[in-house]
Amino acid sequence: MRAPCRSAHRRLRFLRRPYDRASVDGPRFRVRGHVTFALSGEAEYDKLLWWLSPAVEYYGDMGAVSGLPGVQHQQHFIVPTLNFDFLDQLELNLGVGFGLTNASNGTFVKTIVGWTF
Repeated sequence: MRAPCRSAHRRLRFLRRPYDRASVDGPRFRVRGHVTFALSGEAEYDKLLWWLSPAVEYYGDMGAVSGLPGVQHQQHFIVPTLNFDFLDQLELNLGVGFGLTNASNGTFVKTIVGWTF
């Protein structure tokens, strides 16, 4: 039997580099800027109802690794979400995000529609 609460980390990125398309004649990319430190994760209560799973997500961007800015200059968000499993293949994720620092963009709404094939 599965435990009623599980911690799911769909995306856990520590280091990333921003990319942009260098040319239209091929799939070449060039790196711009510095390596940044960004985290994200999700804790989900598995199946409150057969079709509903509440969750809390976290997204953060701490900035360039070479010189991390102060906490109030970083972006950190907490997003309470609801995951709806309407069909075996169809998932709808809805949430309202709240910025936790001065550099965060305040409040926002997010949605993800997922189809498993």
